Amino acid sequence: MSVTGGPSVALATEKHHRRNVQYAYYCYSDNKYLAFLKDYGGLLDVDSILQAIRALPTPFNSTNSQVVQKYKDFFQRFGTHVIVKVNYGAHLQLVPDYDGIPSGGTHDFNIKSATSFKKYQELKQHLNSIYGGDGTLAKLLVTAPTYTTFEKWRDTSQPKTVLLSFVVEELWSLMKGSLNNEISAFGTTIQQAFEWIVNNPKVHKTVVALIIESDWAEFGLLTPSAIIVMGDKIPEMTEHNEMKLTWGKEKSHKSGRQQIDFYVINDGYPIDFYISHGRNGGGDGNGSARINMEGETYINDQLTDNNYNTMWFYQKGVSP
Repeated sequence: MSVTGGPSVALATEKHHRRNVQYAYYCYSDNKYLAFLKDYGGLLDVDSILQAIRALPTPFNSTNSQVVQKYKDFFQRFGTHVIVKVNYGAHLQLVPDYDGIPSGGTHDFNIKSATSFKKYQELKQHLNSIYGGDGTLAKLLVTAPTYTTFEKWRDTSQPKTVLLSFVVEELWSLMKGSLNNEISAFGTTIQQAFEWIVNNPKVHKTVVALIIESDWAEFGLLTPSAIIVMGDKIPEMTEHNEMKLTWGKEKSHKSGRQQIDFYVINDGYPIDFYISHGRNGGGDGNGSARINMEGETYINDQLTDNNYNTMWFYQKGVSP
């Protein structure tokens, strides 16, 4: 989902992406509806905001944890931004593929054996996601994408729309434009508090267990700002980096039961991730892999494509 707004949106997005990692996006959007607020500057709940800002300590003191928490509570109640425009339609995000170079050029087939390319393959992550359109076609397009399936899904995108994007306005900008002098004067303090909180996130360490009943399984983070940190005991046949954790050997049919304990480190916001697994040996068993995290269990026991059998999980809670 796309979010557009002022400098604070860019600041938050930048904090969501790590500087030592490269990102690329390929998206297809089919827009249908656009809705927006007119004259929204006067829609502030003046009485509630006045009561709230009068209870806040001033000036904002970032060295006092109790003061910081009070401002966080304010943002928890009123938010940080106001949605002023929304767009409905269908959206497809895929990893693009192509065969050859239509405009000419040469291929270096030796690149696949290069150490740097092998390292890239080990570290790369990708996310296929589709919003809107026919759900059955969308699932097929994610697991086994073809252009024919894309065309069929595209034909269903207009009748079945979802929220695609929105434009936001900073709360403090609306406060600064308020006709109430007290609210207008407090807008700068709210802005200072927001910018400090975004630039100084608290580190959250979440205990996670990957439990496998298969010949192979993989857990991967899809949230750029989160990383994996391994525990003290790392089972044999385990490979890992900051973004994904793999155990076993694909299609080996040597099924086993394994538990791998590790941590996810991030800023406390919910995370997106995927779970993939192989089959349960050479028999009829489907195999499974599940994640235990913060008292919740996220299980993948389906044969979605009989290859990587991937399931995606979005906005799952971490340690508070």
